[in-house]
Amino acid sequence: MALHNETGKLGEALVRAILAQAGPVEHSAVADVRFAGLEIEVKAGGPCRYSKAAYLGYQFSLERQGHSTLTADVLVLVAFDAGRTRATYFVIPAAEIAGRKKLALPTTRPEHYQGQWAQWRDRWETLAEVAAAKGERWVI
Repeated sequence: MALHNETGKLGEALVRAILAQAGPVEHSAVADVRFAGLEIEVKAGGPCRYSKAAYLGYQFSLERQGHSTLTADVLVLVAFDAGRTRATYFVIPAAEIAGRKKLALPTTRPEHYQGQWAQWRDRWETLAEVAAAKGERWVI
């Protein structure tokens, strides 16, 4: 299995484990995880060179040719360190990323990142907010 596939599976497993502490996690036909009435897409990656190798940081593909577009309610980015021993999570409502094909974190230290997506770092309460906006009853 390719490293990026292993990284993706590890990221999804970690998100499932975090969510399972709060309530039941279900399989989703639409995204990676279903939790409390929400469809959650998980994207995981490590530091890499992107944008024609000009930048070192993180780049997450949200849409690829031949694959469906993002249809989840929430996106959870899992930014691993180079050894995949530490993870930093960004919990972003799908409405915030509508129309994007990629999302980049131009940093090698996501735990200290201060850019556009920093407000969503470790913001798990986003799940309750998105559920409420959808009219879902938040039961965990």
